[in-house]
Amino acid sequence: MFRRLLTAAVVVLAVFSGTPAGAVPFQTASFMDQPFSVALCKASDDASEPRAKEYLSALLGNSGYGLGEYLGTMSGGAYGYGAASVLGGWYTVPMTRAEITALPTRTAKINACRDAAEAAGFYRTGAHHVMSVYNVEVGDYGTDNDPYLRGVLVTPSVLNLGFLARESLRALGLDSAWSNHSTWWNNWGEGDNPWDTLGTSPYLVGGHYLSPAPAGLNAFHRDKFGWIARDRILSFGAGGPATGTVTLSWLGSPAGNPPVLVRVPISASDPAHYYTVEFRSKARNYYDSGIPNDVVLIHEIQNNTSTLIRQNGVSGRPPATLVDNTYVRINVDGIDGPSARVSITTKSQAVTLYGPNTCKSGYVWREASLTDYVCVTPGRRAEVSQQNATAASRWLPGSRYCTEGYFWREAYYGDVVCVPRTSVSQVYGENLFRANKVEQS
Repeated sequence: MFRRLLTAAVVVLAVFSGTPAGAVPFQTASFMDQPFSVALCKASDDASEPRAKEYLSALLGNSGYGLGEYLGTMSGGAYGYGAASVLGGWYTVPMTRAEITALPTRTAKINACRDAAEAAGFYRTGAHHVMSVYNVEVGDYGTDNDPYLRGVLVTPSVLNLGFLARESLRALGLDSAWSNHSTWWNNWGEGDNPWDTLGTSPYLVGGHYLSPAPAGLNAFHRDKFGWIARDRILSFGAGGPATGTVTLSWLGSPAGNPPVLVRVPISASDPAHYYTVEFRSKARNYYDSGIPNDVVLIHEIQNNTSTLIRQNGVSGRPPATLVDNTYVRINVDGIDGPSARVSITTKSQAVTLYGPNTCKSGYVWREASLTDYVCVTPGRRAEVSQQNATAASRWLPGSRYCTEGYFWREAYYGDVVCVPRTSVSQVYGENLFRANKVEQS
């Protein structure tokens, strides 16, 4: 069995039959926890339980290839989905299967289950997303469009890890995985990227009792959530025309290796329009073990959406190995074990390149960690840097617990730098309103 080479956060899904644990702060852009309150519900005319609660607990959050482990791996341990998610049920909805099916919207079906759970004492915790799991088919499934709820509707036919990963990521704010195929799905190419779990038919992974496991996420989607460390991203040619060869490490590789994401600007007129280049390894990343072979993927990024460049005139439509146009030339030279070589020539006079976390003018990244892209003033970043530098002086001897008068900062998942309580509140506000200071929000 393939082994995951990237250390993920240890995540545990708590199982409750009554009221879940206390609320956790809502964090934007998935920098910390955006957990789910998961309710298991039965129709009033069907008492069957398609899966035991213990299996569902493993499926949704435990470290053995569950949803929490997947999100922890995709984020490099930066995302703590399972640490505060809660699972309750089974609860009986006071409606028959036919009546639930007849509800007019996906949101209404999610809320019917949530209401039954609340009537039994299981309440949505804080700003958790809601996942309603029914014991019967109710005519629909997937993520709803309510901007407040951002819930997920699950039925027995889609009660698998691949579906849960895709719909959870959509609830967290990711878009579909697109391609440049002009005749796919209403002429847009929506979903035509099987190398990403947000594609319509992704390359899933088998081999364990929670199969099928989801495919990996492309580099842009990880970057959008702040899940790629700053020192693993290279912006090539952002200062003007440039030529060179770049060595890429496989996406998900440990720290200390070459970049896993290269951004290449397209036009000076649109700093948020660029190409990305990434290398996916079948043998080195468990969640990429379902792809046909090691491959370099080139995506075009525009309007904060990624489009995979495929060779539409070639049988099987493999990913493009050459992009050559007025603005840029990108050529995949070869793959050498754990790395790939790509030659790049930029032809535009682009002087600025906006990634998905670029701050508005006057703000800079807070940099509490290599994946902390929250935007703050330069003075505030200097203060955070000082807190990091003096962290050890505020820990009790032999531990990471704080001395009296100090508290964990919690700027990101696993942040145990000790600061005064006022600074904890400040961090909470910075995370909460992060989107207001991002250039492309």
